[in-house]
Amino acid sequence: MSKNPHQIINECAKSGEPTFTIRAKDRASIVAIEAYRLIIEQSDKINPEFKDEIRSIVNDFHLWQAENQHVTRMPD
Repeated sequence: MSKNPHQIINECAKSGEPTFTIRAKDRASIVAIEAYRLIIEQSDKINPEFKDEIRSIVNDFHLWQAENQHVTRMPD
């Protein structure tokens, strides 16, 4: 089950928990989420559905960047 990013951000804002958002238009995002995916993949304590969700997100980032190269950039 996919997590609702708006709900996560709202919960974090209410509790004061820091959160970090990575956008697909950030060229460095692929490296960051691939590193996260590798860490998740190495743990056998993580729910397989969560691993599938992360794989899907990584795939979505790759596809989006491939189709939108004209708007991707390094952050300023």
